[in-house]
Amino acid sequence: MPRDVSFGGGKIMEIKNMKDKNLKEKPTFGNVIPQALDAERAVVGAVIAERNALDKVLFLTPEMFYDPPCRLLFKAVLSLQKKDNVVDYITVNQEIASMGQAEEVPLWFVSQIMTLVVSSAHIVEHGLIVKQKFLQREIIRVAMELQSRAYDDANDVGDVLFDAGKMIEALMETLVGKNEASSYSEISKLFYDDINLRIKRFNSGEQTGVTAGLTELNDMTSGWQGSELIILAARPAMGKTAMAMHFAQSAAQAGKQVVFFSLEMQKVQLYHRSVLSVCENLEPKNLKTGDLINDLENIDKAVSKLYELPIYVNDNSSINMGYIRSVSRLMHKKKQCDLIIIDYLQLITADKDKYSNREQDVAAMSRQAKLLAKELDVPVILLSQLNRDVERRSDKRPQLSDLRESGAIEQDADMVLFIHRPEYYGETVTDRNGNPVEHAGELIVAKYRNGSVGKVRFKHNQTLTRIFDYQQPKEIEQLSIF
Repeated sequence: MPRDVSFGGGKIMEIKNMKDKNLKEKPTFGNVIPQALDAERAVVGAVIAERNALDKVLFLTPEMFYDPPCRLLFKAVLSLQKKDNVVDYITVNQEIASMGQAEEVPLWFVSQIMTLVVSSAHIVEHGLIVKQKFLQREIIRVAMELQSRAYDDANDVGDVLFDAGKMIEALMETLVGKNEASSYSEISKLFYDDINLRIKRFNSGEQTGVTAGLTELNDMTSGWQGSELIILAARPAMGKTAMAMHFAQSAAQAGKQVVFFSLEMQKVQLYHRSVLSVCENLEPKNLKTGDLINDLENIDKAVSKLYELPIYVNDNSSINMGYIRSVSRLMHKKKQCDLIIIDYLQLITADKDKYSNREQDVAAMSRQAKLLAKELDVPVILLSQLNRDVERRSDKRPQLSDLRESGAIEQDADMVLFIHRPEYYGETVTDRNGNPVEHAGELIVAKYRNGSVGKVRFKHNQTLTRIFDYQQPKEIEQLSIF
């Protein structure tokens, strides 16, 4: 274990863990080297105990830990995550053993620090303390090295000052992170790469984004675009999940990998809906009761069509955005994540003790969903409930102000879609000639950061298990209800 030896009267303090060079020969005049062993052990214990904790402190590196066992443990956890292996007490010890350093981290030490961790609720704060102490030690190291070189007449003063600037710049980069800013000259190359790819796709008839499965919506958006956050909102029973499943299956049929987080329905229930969407004549009631003697052949055909679709359903109902982010990152690494769908926002578990009210919770979660879309460069479709104000108005069409619990949802979203089905409210939908049209609805594009707002018509079957284009004759321009 590291030990700090304070000193005075010319004695030298023993200093360990100072990057490449120890400062054993340098006096510190009675000061104790900056360190925070409790914070280091709290961080390491949390990343071993909770699978999502590491994502919160990826700003740390093993070198930032003063305590050698903590440094090795953190390094082992990073190694396990890189291999997509499980992280726990056993696997971490095995990983350290495979590194040939088992003797440096006693089993009792790992067990002890894990017993000290109740949860990872404050891991970010602890991690920032670890980083601050590391930077303090680095400043001391740089100052001592510069002092030593300044005493040496053999060193050119200009070189010393130049190196001092580089060292300080490196410390600043560690403090704030690497400068991700790019000049317009650098961005120009990325721009041409992007438009050349778009031209190539256009000439080949390929859509630039992930297909939405509705012709009018694809014409408006060119498909779901990478890094976009799409909010799909409606009142209960309006068809949010049905529409989300239509988007998922359409994308999967086009060869895209879809990750579907279903917080409301179990994965088998969701699959029931998929089967019903393929079997046109299968009654949902029969599927529920098991009266399927005459439908088994059609069900087999439906399952055969669905079997190869690259849709991955996660129905863990007690998850937070940290879990969603971790799973999505893992799937993305495996090339299994071209589109993320989350059903739905208000069911996501909020981080405990982080915010004082629900509105702040929802605002934080919608922001994290947007950051996830940007980080992975994939579209994220986030379903959301609407408040009851819709029901109180004579015109039942949703508005942006109806988004439930937080105005931040509108702010974070690149696109906001509302589902409106007039039939649900007893309104008769007719075409221009006054002929009734059954099972017609509209997607209201209330906000579109990269395009114009408008309405997209669609039709569905009676049970709302199939959604398809509104195939309108050319001579009829629009439905009167729209």
